[in-house]
Amino acid sequence: MALLFLHGVEGVLWVRRSASVFRRRFANYRLASTDGPFGNATHTFVALSPLPPLPEMFVVEAWPLVFGEETVWALSAEGAAMNGEASRTAEEVAGAYREGKEVYAKGRLAETSSAVLASTLAEALRRWAALSPAERASFAEAAVEARFDRSAITARLALLAHQTRRLAILGNFFPFLLFGGLWAFFFVPAVAERWPALLATLLGVLLFTWIETYRVHRRLYPEERGDRAMKMFMLVLSFPAAARAKAWLARDALANYHPLAVASVLLTGPRLVAAAKAAWLSLKHPLGLIPEGAEPDLRAARERLSRVYQKLLREVGIDPAELERPPTPGNATARSYCPRCLEEYVEVSGACPDCRSVERRPF
Repeated sequence: MALLFLHGVEGVLWVRRSASVFRRRFANYRLASTDGPFGNATHTFVALSPLPPLPEMFVVEAWPLVFGEETVWALSAEGAAMNGEASRTAEEVAGAYREGKEVYAKGRLAETSSAVLASTLAEALRRWAALSPAERASFAEAAVEARFDRSAITARLALLAHQTRRLAILGNFFPFLLFGGLWAFFFVPAVAERWPALLATLLGVLLFTWIETYRVHRRLYPEERGDRAMKMFMLVLSFPAAARAKAWLARDALANYHPLAVASVLLTGPRLVAAAKAAWLSLKHPLGLIPEGAEPDLRAARERLSRVYQKLLREVGIDPAELERPPTPGNATARSYCPRCLEEYVEVSGACPDCRSVERRPF
């Protein structure tokens, strides 16, 4: 029972509620909900399936920073929610660094769901600080374009699949070997008599899994030595974790890309349209207060995102104008709706109670 419990626990991810989690079921991906009751105000648990074939998840999120010409703001262009001390100058971010999943520059500046993304943001802050104000707009433009590179996402997925092909086999074989072998040891006399062979096979698979995990992690995340050491420690500490080695490696494989770009590669049909609609409406109707002085930088960031959003959506055959169509009223009493969450209301005016700063619109 303890091993079964550990096997289930190893498939639970702790992510920010603002992140997008792409869960695979057989050959198709879908967005996993981050609105569950478990967790706290900012983070939640998302669980992988405990049964073979064991799938992977990709955790991605929008950058929690806006880069201006003179200032970096600790807010999201899509959300504009303030995060503590909301701004840093070039001098303050020149020595930016990350610890775990947090970015520091004269104190904590941002928190992410991924150590990989945190490393990318810390490097981006240092590069931005070394540029002149005139060069920083081009830097921000290039950073956005890189995060929406669909061909790079496809190549990254191909690399992940190629590098983890052995771990995919080992991970799905290991639960049968571990739990089936233990059951046979206690209830099948012939197997119990050959326990040295069973133990040797179990240890051999474990050793091969550890070696493959170390090799693939170094190939996919060469700079993440601390994360690699922690994952290897967890694999050795908990035998059932060997079944999750591929999922652990896949979790941050697409962390440097934007959720909408990842959705355009992984999702199809109605699921892609739903994800695109949610992303587009979130950009057009952001939440939260804007810190004093942030409006010009935030407006420029949203304009950059709007351009790449429209370009990407048209590439996948979605008309952005169609995403902003008002919903069909669900009943005769509905007189207004929220343009962000599309919830319907009897009152004609006022702010949406769920989206706070977003004003309702009449039908």
